[in-house]
Amino acid sequence: MEKPTLMGQLTETFPPSANYKINDVSMDGNYLYLSFEYQASCNGKDKFEFYGTLSDASVYPPKRNVKLVIIPNGDTCRSLEYSTQIINVSELCYSKTPNDVIDPILQGWKTKLTYHYIGTAAPRN
Repeated sequence: MEKPTLMGQLTETFPPSANYKINDVSMDGNYLYLSFEYQASCNGKDKFEFYGTLSDASVYPPKRNVKLVIIPNGDTCRSLEYSTQIINVSELCYSKTPNDVIDPILQGWKTKLTYHYIGTAAPRN
């Protein structure tokens, strides 16, 4: 079973990020699988983070803006890379109760996502 590579974090505003293009997104339990391409540092030491802003609880299900952030390591050499990050999004849920629902609005992705919190369960695959 694959383990998450990132843990979602809450923030008031998104930090700056290198550009990237999202190729595919899927949800499995508390995990968001995010496949993308980006101009990576040649030494491969770029840092990835995943953030969600404060949610809009005035609608149901609540909506939360979410974003992958890529922090380049400063290497001027670049190469096109493809990556899939497995992100534990359970910290981004509104109340963290079983079957709690939020609509994460992923920056750079147009298809609607819905996330159902399932406690501490692992991915199904």
